[in-house]
Amino acid sequence: MSIVRDKVNRRQFLKENMSASFRFMTEFLGATLKQDPSVIRPPGSQGEWSFLTTCTRCGDCRSACPQKIIKVLDESSGTTNAYTPYLDLSIDMCTSCGKCAEVCPTDALVEEENPQISQVTFHSERCLTYEGVMCDGCVRECPKNALTISSTGKLDFDESQCNGCAACFHSCIQSVSPFSFYPNG
Repeated sequence: MSIVRDKVNRRQFLKENMSASFRFMTEFLGATLKQDPSVIRPPGSQGEWSFLTTCTRCGDCRSACPQKIIKVLDESSGTTNAYTPYLDLSIDMCTSCGKCAEVCPTDALVEEENPQISQVTFHSERCLTYEGVMCDGCVRECPKNALTISSTGKLDFDESQCNGCAACFHSCIQSVSPFSFYPNG
């Protein structure tokens, strides 16, 4: 039995060892990574760990966003999150236009037909309809028909229809919106 050994140049040797080391460290550290509960990633992100390991922090998604709701975390967010994009849904709603995924040079953001932007919690105690006030501003603006007014005049929220775009938040006349947004997952 003969053993054939291919000669490996120094550059190839270092590249393969660095790649193996990086894979080991990402698997090791990946188990301890937890998503910041206030960071909502742009539409098309495929899970926090995948996003963080593929995002090059180039800022192209931020520049492409027509609503200007994609912002970039600074150094105070830690080395893992520094310079990564997030959605600031307090500025405007996300229209799921896909421009951010179109310009992404990696697979950190991928185009999806109906992306789930964020998770939403409805706080009925903040809603005017629960105080007997006739109001349907959010119902009229919801692009997914996740909001309806019941026969009792109160707002009904169907979480299964909601994509977390924040149209409801921006159409609400309350000083404190009954809608809160959280990262997916």
